[in-house]
Order: sequence, then structure tokens, then C-alpha cells
Amino acid sequence: MKTIIVRLTILCLGLAFASLLFISVSDAQLDMKGVVAIWLLDEGKGNKVTDASGNAHDGGFKSGEPKWVDGMFGKALSFDGVDDWVEMNAPVVVDTVDFTMGCWVNPGKTQKTWTNILSSHQEPPRRGIS
Repeated sequence: MKTIIVRLTILCLGLAFASLLFISVSDAQLDMKGVVAIWLLDEGKGNKVTDASGNAHDGGFKSGEPKWVDGMFGKALSFDGVDDWVEMNAPVVVDTVDFTMGCWVNPGKTQKTWTNILSSHQEPPRRGIS
């Protein structure tokens, strides 16, 4: 009986290790046709946020000097949750009813009131990422 258990254990371990040979790692693919803007917010210096999509939806940091911190991948922007935002030169999402947004967010503390990550206003003074 012990021999059968040992053989089954070895067989199971062998199959588990063999299955690892067929696992592959790949990068996610992004279909750039529908991409409006990509802001990595990883510049690490300056007051400009560059649109990595190539659509020239660059923006500028408002309310003083930006606070650059170490992020998930390189540098990141730290917003104080009060009066910091990135303003775009023109509205980015205007005629789009449905859209998808993805981002890394690290809330430093719990707030008592709501705050927005992305706001789309058609008129200044606040237009862009807040």
C-alpha cells in the first residue's frame, strides 16, 4: 500500500513539474486604434505630463510644483487631494459616451469626503486628471 502511495505521489509531482514547462509569460497587448490618451505620470521631474499614445494630449500640473515620488514602475505623481490636478490643453474625452480607464492608485489616507481620479470638464479652470 505504501508503495502505491509513494508511486502516486511521485507521479503527481512529476505531472505538476511537467505542466510548468508549458506555462509562458507574455505582455498584455494594447489595441492602439481606440486609445485616446495614455498618461504614465512617470516623468519624475518638471511640470509637464506627456501623452504616450502619440495623440498629443499633453498636460500640465496645476497649483504649484508637482510632488514626484517613487511609484509602482519608476516615478509617480503624488496628489494632495485638495488642489492638485493635471490640466489638459483641450478636452480629451468629448464625444465619447463609453470609455475605459485604467490606473494605479495608492490612497495615502482615507478621506471623509469623495474625491475624483478623472474628471472631464469642458471649460477651464479644471479640465483633466485630478
